[in-house]
Amino acid sequence: MRNKVFFYIVFILVILLLQTSLVDYIKILGVKPNIILIFVVAVSLLKGHIEGAVIGCITGFALDTISGGLFGFYALLFLYTGLFVGYINKRFYKENFLVMF
Repeated sequence: MRNKVFFYIVFILVILLLQTSLVDYIKILGVKPNIILIFVVAVSLLKGHIEGAVIGCITGFALDTISGGLFGFYALLFLYTGLFVGYINKRFYKENFLVMF
């Protein structure tokens, strides 16, 4: 459990650092990718809706403190994203041959 929490903290800090520094230079047709959102979706797909919502809320609060905008906006957005994607993931069969591709 401690290793998992430590891994998530380190990974969130690295992703926040990359999002705020390097991603500004990467634009695909004028659109910047949001790697924090990709991380929240990946966690909720792999670990479930509860862990996805918790990680989404934590990363959202961290992004809110860095961005300086409306506090709590990203926390709620990523919390609901992790929760929604985790619930949708329950509907799919992971062993289904068509879903693998």
